[in-house]
Amino acid sequence: MKQIPKELPGLKWATALLGVYAVIWIPVEGNLPLTVLLAGWAAAVMAAYLVQKQMGGRRLSSWQWVGLTAFSGLLLGFSTGILTLAFMALKTGIHDHGPEFSRAEIDWVIARIPTWSIAGLLAGTGLGLLTMQRER
Repeated sequence: MKQIPKELPGLKWATALLGVYAVIWIPVEGNLPLTVLLAGWAAAVMAAYLVQKQMGGRRLSSWQWVGLTAFSGLLLGFSTGILTLAFMALKTGIHDHGPEFSRAEIDWVIARIPTWSIAGLLAGTGLGLLTMQRER
């Protein structure tokens, strides 16, 4: 059995540092790697808050735990792609001087969403299995 903490350790710090990073990210001109990092970090923080709110304090069987980590990984990978596109659009709107990102960069992100989703699913499943085995 796995116990989900009522408050995930380090989540408040991760949120605060995300805010600092977002402030630093705003003035930087059209840097795709920095935008993907922001999106991944934001997706991870949002997923952690969702798990904390919905599952905090609950005890899960080993297979429920693996299911949760697998689904969280899938959600994280998919959300990273969607948030990257949203941040790219936001950045273009904030700076109001034409597109910050090329069509090729937008297409690159769209093409990666399925890959990032599958990678998240596999990573989440692996993490769940590793931590499940460690408990036994």
